Amino acid sequence: MATRIRFAAALAAFSWMALACASSMKVSATFDSGVDFSKYRTFGFNPTRQLDDTARQKLAERTINDILSPKGFRFDPAKPDLVIGLTPFLDPEIKGDSVPAGMVAWSTWGPTVGANISSGGHTSQAAQFTISFKDAATGHLVWRGLAEGRASLDDPSVTEKRIVEGLQRLLEQFPPEKK
Repeated sequence: MATRIRFAAALAAFSWMALACASSMKVSATFDSGVDFSKYRTFGFNPTRQLDDTARQKLAERTINDILSPKGFRFDPAKPDLVIGLTPFLDPEIKGDSVPAGMVAWSTWGPTVGANISSGGHTSQAAQFTISFKDAATGHLVWRGLAEGRASLDDPSVTEKRIVEGLQRLLEQFPPEKK
């Protein structure tokens, strides 16, 4: 009986850790180290490099403006120093009522999964988006960030929260510090 309780407690802890890891976004950024970012003061958005729908694009633009304004950048669509492009990517859907977790055990019938966690039948996709900053005068890519996570197809508000989280975490790194 004590072994079952310990196993159930361990499985519950593992499940919460797995859910916590699955909900966070991974972010990374690269930039041209030869560029003096202090010369940039204004930005605009590339109309051909946008997210998958206008509502999400507007959310991203508001979020970017809210993050960059306190850093001394100003939105100027007519004459920007930097042009910002966003590119979405979604992997094929993942559907199901349960996902394997825990251990794999061997029995006389072969391998079996020790435990399954109900996914509640939700549908999600592996998702990522890139945010690119190009010098408006030269077209040179000066900074690019990538955010990766999961997009919920069942609850658009989850995807919107992840877009905001990804942009906030990415733009913490912009502009890069001088070395």
